[in-house]
Amino acid sequence: MKNIFLLVFGFLLISISINANNFTSSLNGDDEVNKENVFSNKFYKYDSEGKVVYLSKKEIKKMWENQLKSEGYDLKFEKFEILSSTDEKTGKTYYFLKTTSSDKTMETGAFFTKTKLGLLLGDKECSCSGCPNGCNLSVFGSNCSCGLGGPQNCTKTEKAVVKSFTLD
Repeated sequence: MKNIFLLVFGFLLISISINANNFTSSLNGDDEVNKENVFSNKFYKYDSEGKVVYLSKKEIKKMWENQLKSEGYDLKFEKFEILSSTDEKTGKTYYFLKTTSSDKTMETGAFFTKTKLGLLLGDKECSCSGCPNGCNLSVFGSNCSCGLGGPQNCTKTEKAVVKSFTLD
């Protein structure tokens, strides 16, 4: 009986210690964004009623393709990646979810913020289009840039979008 008590007590002590370390890591912001496996992260937005709506790769892809279609671009997105940049003045790290069209003529995406619920897609959106050899959308702190790899006619757009969630 004494051995069982010691075993259970030891198990509880280890379990409490592990949970305390995980809680401390969360408070310190040690939970890193997974850049290698982009959609192992939990992306979300708020719907029109203020409820959290988690977004899959398919939903984000459809949402952005539909938004650009309404602006006159009929594109399909295939590749997603996460960019990060640290503001030299503040030391704050900014994250950006970027996608590239299948014909590589447009790169677009949005900044996101790490929260306790996951990764909140932000309001600031950047796009680079009309780049025949690829646009190379890059972020520098909270700003974006179209890095040109030679003489190209490339256009950068940067805008704030209204918080909403629609797949149609």
